[in-house]
Amino acid sequence: MRAIVGLSIVVEEIQAAQKISQNRADEDFHSIVEHVEGGSLPEQEVADVMHTVRPHLFDP
Repeated sequence: MRAIVGLSIVVEEIQAAQKISQNRADEDFHSIVEHVEGGSLPEQEVADVMHTVRPHLFDP
């Protein structure tokens, strides 16, 4: 006999990864960050994260 079966799943953990222009040359990366910094608030927040990825590219 065929039937539709319902089920419930409890999520215990979520894993995420970020790829923030990691394969770009330093010059390209710096240019991308400068561009994103001039955008909306969410874009500026992404730029803040990008600063932590390669802090050596930015003045302290």
